[in-house]
Amino acid sequence: MGFLDKFKNAKSWYEKGVSFEKREIYGKALECYDKALELDLKYLNAWQGKGWVLFCLKEYEGALDAYDKSLNLKPDDITSLACKGTILKFLEKEDEAKECYSNVLKLNPESSVEWLNKGPAFEAFGRYEDALKCYENAIELYRENLGAWMAKYGVLKKLERYEDAARCCDEAIEAKFRSIEDQRSEKTPFFNRKNKFSRIPKL
Repeated sequence: MGFLDKFKNAKSWYEKGVSFEKREIYGKALECYDKALELDLKYLNAWQGKGWVLFCLKEYEGALDAYDKSLNLKPDDITSLACKGTILKFLEKEDEAKECYSNVLKLNPESSVEWLNKGPAFEAFGRYEDALKCYENAIELYRENLGAWMAKYGVLKKLERYEDAARCCDEAIEAKFRSIEDQRSEKTPFFNRKNKFSRIPKL
């Protein structure tokens, strides 16, 4: 098997994993990510996917190990740092979580999902206006980023800007329908992970 064929197979397994993950079939998603990593141990996105589904399966140490593997490959990856910080926060390891978030704040996002992933780092330090700007930047780059709309709504409520939060809900609903129509017409590639898919939840 040549290198390019091997990579294509790894990517195929990875994309299958994303499909299962989006449908919350985490066991199958994990199998696919493991298959991808068997073929390419340096597949950053597969380590990220594995980390998140292990978290969803409540295998927390395995999840953190997977994110450490991804950070070994790319120490300044915003998504890996943000996801690791979120897991540590969930486990009530506040100091370690804030260390991850502090590293996130030093980095400059390049995509919608990275802006979305930077927001919770600001929220962890009570910097809600800065978090709001992150979510607005995420939406500006990709208006159908529903996670960014949800995050923006949440931070507007924390800021007690309830009228703005209500308008945000209306715009999010409009964006959701537009996203569905784009997928039906195939205007938007399903696996455009750079802009469409984020694993960061609101804890």
